[in-house]
Amino acid sequence: MKNETLSQFEELYHKITPAVENSPETFVWFTGLPHFSFNVVMRLSGKMNSETKVSQLIQQAPAHCPLSIWDHEENRTENLAEILKKHQFSLVMHCPLLALSPKNNAPKKPKMKIVRGKITTFCQIVADVFHLDDEVEKGWGTLLNQDSIENYLVYHQGIPAGTGTLVLNKNCGAIFNIAVLPSHQKKGLAKGMMEFLINRANKLGLEKLILLSGPDTALFYTALGFEKKLDIAIYASQG
Repeated sequence: MKNETLSQFEELYHKITPAVENSPETFVWFTGLPHFSFNVVMRLSGKMNSETKVSQLIQQAPAHCPLSIWDHEENRTENLAEILKKHQFSLVMHCPLLALSPKNNAPKKPKMKIVRGKITTFCQIVADVFHLDDEVEKGWGTLLNQDSIENYLVYHQGIPAGTGTLVLNKNCGAIFNIAVLPSHQKKGLAKGMMEFLINRANKLGLEKLILLSGPDTALFYTALGFEKKLDIAIYASQG
């Protein structure tokens, strides 16, 4: 049986920009931005020879753009990791896919200024924290600038210092772009943003919040009530 949280997460990515391929076997999401996080094969299954399918995906990927392929138990693809290494993919990180019920985990309202702000300011912070180049910064901003996506700034000492995104789809939401400028870290801004987004999701009546955690931030999110739904190994090409 397909992992429900993964299916919902795919739908939320599809909400940002339509998937190139969305079938019972495969989910492929390309933006053409030159960063592996924005050209992703989230699921790879089916009867086709796995090595043949990987070769096809590499050919299909936008030119000169790094490609990432997720390896996890939902793929049901034998020896995928070895096939990816054969095609010069490297293991980037292990990431847990996490989920939370906003209704059952609503925290206190954070005591800090959090507002929807200019997308340019928002993306400048995200790019600074995650080391994105100008093309990715502008392209990601264009994709995020739509009605079903809420982008928030958290202020510290009178200036915007952190970010958070809530993507909406039916009764689910996904959280992206939790970032705090280095000079304002360890001030509780990320926790405040997460508490704000959980409360916002609860107010909107969402039944589930989903996020993909980095390997070093999983404990931060589980302390807020998130639970692991799937372990994902992310492999990336050089582009």
